[in-house]
Amino acid sequence: MYQFETPDVLAREGIDVVYRAARFVDSSMIVAGDRTIQSKAFLLTSEMLPFIPYEQIFDNDVRPRTMLIVGVGPIGIEMAQAYPRLGSQVTVVGKAALPQEDPEAQNLIKTVLEGEGVHFVQESAKEVRRNGNSVVITTEHQELNGDLLLVAAGRKPNIEGLDLENRCASRWRLGSGVNSTDVTAKVVIYEVFVEGKLEAPRHLARRAHDLYFEPKYEEFRSRTIQQ
Repeated sequence: MYQFETPDVLAREGIDVVYRAARFVDSSMIVAGDRTIQSKAFLLTSEMLPFIPYEQIFDNDVRPRTMLIVGVGPIGIEMAQAYPRLGSQVTVVGKAALPQEDPEAQNLIKTVLEGEGVHFVQESAKEVRRNGNSVVITTEHQELNGDLLLVAAGRKPNIEGLDLENRCASRWRLGSGVNSTDVTAKVVIYEVFVEGKLEAPRHLARRAHDLYFEPKYEEFRSRTIQQ
């Protein structure tokens, strides 16, 4: 796909690509490097970041005998399938596998993984502590022990440095806490559009585009024409 979205290709389409960090100056202006750019509307497509970074799981070179996973989203479920195939005993803590999918899909995924030896504890994690070389998770009704813990629950928008307080910070409500991924931007916020992984329920850019950007753009265009 990238071959159709390189800076040269975009430039031929009349799109100016600026490789600089941007920040808002006021409601209609951003600064990117040494450039000042004005517009009636801005589209934010920054990524979502995990509250607790988990990328180091991909650098792990030791197979744990037992593994605990807190989080039932795509990353948690992917690792829940991968590690048993490497020989680990895996327990997943969370209310439902892939909770934003259809119930039928949730049940199918859970059944398949259980068939591969994955144990699901459909409760919330309340506390995590060390016990010697083990990790102990306290849930609502039990304690679980493991050699390795992966926390893949909750994400936050990567908006540091954008200086949104110069734009419309009072209209934003950012998620807080391990389980929150909420960013209130369900309608146009002063012509700042939120799209891509920043707002998608599944944090997938295409899903966000289909669900949010198109209707928001139409709403904005309609309102602009009326004005």
